[in-house]
Amino acid sequence: MKWVRGAQIPPERDPQLLGEIVDELFPTHPPMEWPEPADELIEAGPPITEEELLRIAASLNPHKAPGPDGIPNAAVTAAVRAFPGVYRRVLQGCLDRGVFPDIWKHQRLVLLSKPGKPPGRPSSYRPLCMLDTVGKVLERIILDRLNAHLEEDPEGPRLSPRQFGFRKGRSTMQAIEEVVARGREAMAFGRTNARDRRCCMVVTLDVRNAFNSASWTEIGAALREKRTPEFLMQILRSYFEGRVLHYSTEAGTSSRNITAGVPQGSILGPTLWNVMYDGVLDVELPEGASIVGFADDLVLTVAGRTPEEAAEGASAAIIAVQQWLDRHSLSLALDKTEISFRTLGPPGATSSRALGGPDGWVNFHLTQVITGHGFFREYLFVKGFTQSPDCPNCPGTVESAEHAVFHCPRFDNVRGRLLRGHGMEPATPDNLQLYMLHSADSWSRVVTAASEITRQLQSDWRAEQHRRSTAAAEATRAQAAEAAARRARNQARRRRPELTRRLAALTPAARSEWSRVLRNIQLRIRRLRNRTTRRANHEILERRNEALLREHEAVTEEELLAARRDLTAADAALQEARRLQRRRRR
Repeated sequence: MKWVRGAQIPPERDPQLLGEIVDELFPTHPPMEWPEPADELIEAGPPITEEELLRIAASLNPHKAPGPDGIPNAAVTAAVRAFPGVYRRVLQGCLDRGVFPDIWKHQRLVLLSKPGKPPGRPSSYRPLCMLDTVGKVLERIILDRLNAHLEEDPEGPRLSPRQFGFRKGRSTMQAIEEVVARGREAMAFGRTNARDRRCCMVVTLDVRNAFNSASWTEIGAALREKRTPEFLMQILRSYFEGRVLHYSTEAGTSSRNITAGVPQGSILGPTLWNVMYDGVLDVELPEGASIVGFADDLVLTVAGRTPEEAAEGASAAIIAVQQWLDRHSLSLALDKTEISFRTLGPPGATSSRALGGPDGWVNFHLTQVITGHGFFREYLFVKGFTQSPDCPNCPGTVESAEHAVFHCPRFDNVRGRLLRGHGMEPATPDNLQLYMLHSADSWSRVVTAASEITRQLQSDWRAEQHRRSTAAAEATRAQAAEAAARRARNQARRRRPELTRRLAALTPAARSEWSRVLRNIQLRIRRLRNRTTRRANHEILERRNEALLREHEAVTEEELLAARRDLTAADAALQEARRLQRRRRR
């Protein structure tokens, strides 16, 4: 959980230190040994169409950083839309010849600091590789054909059903549900009556520097094992050959050749990782053990009749995974390995860590709180759905999951009912996990609190969106009315010479009568406009006075906040109405 964030680490610029960091993050592997073609005649793949290119161009994010060539995504999108035939011929030639151009194999390194990590250490940074956008378009074309072979084959998917990362239609929620289901199966393993004692051990494993350590030789062998078409094998071999990394230092730009890994920031990288890593999900495990994967993260669940039996099975499973990783030039990050343990038995039996609860306990709302991906202003701001990450009730404070659950005064009532008291220390960001795992009742209270808070945040967000859409509609109607009045004035101005000529031809008496009628019409229009404005202002003032009264009489925090929101909306509407009135007068 990313509850506590440290200060941002400044980018490292020292040439020697940065070189050491790059050496650690991008290890050197032996020369790549790629499988030779099974047949001399290579069958061509599906041709590239202009419709496919236009779809890929439309999917390019205009806000993504460009690669070494400095060409932004928006420019590539415009170019493909203007000349789809030219791009189709060039990219089709690359696909037919099995050549990934060298100019698109250059990657610019960007080191993102991990919050709370000490500077100067390789583990304190997350390396991203900026790639040329046109090369990414070719990667997307290759990926579509590779996914068609791996995921859409008539015989069934060629990737393990236990891998939930980087796959269409799969998510962290499904991975969590799978782990909970495996845990329940483990707790029922060989159990015949309520007096039987059962144990479940859960082990989470992480691969050290996973994506940058992926062996190209192992990727090629895995692709061959999954019977990947030769035209894809040929261009993927070219994709890996001759890759160059560039990074900036105080002394200028440095470069080095890359001999392993899938670029973090590429289109093909995640799927190629899944192909290579797929074998670890099929290793032979001891009886009662199962494995679930999400990208490079693994979760082992091991059942046993006694803690010793469960621990023995977990050790055997970890050894089996470790041996597979050793054979494929990967290693475990032991500092990130965690072991959880739960027992189930007769009354009085306790559990050291809880894996889950009744059906629905690991639900959508709890997942939002754990991941921070929900109706929190911090997340909505990152996704571009709001203009500020600040909490609407706590100015200057970012509305993160931690703030909403533990600090925001809106939810003091929820915290008082569910996260405080009950004979336990109050739940905090530091002890939340232990608080949840203390008992089934504490787990249930946290889930209930998460559900109430996220539902309220969702309700507040939808109410705000409704107010915004209503205000936008009113502003649109006002602008349309003003535009109509402007058109009428312009039309009258254009007709003024003709009217002047006709007035000159009238007799003095007729001219005087015409002027009197015109003044009466103008006076009636002005009176009607003023009456409409006064009526609208009166309605807004009534709403404002009602909000003031509700604010004065509010009893609970929720009523006070709702009244203040309505008061703010009324003040904004009143200011807009007065602004339009001043514009009409001018």
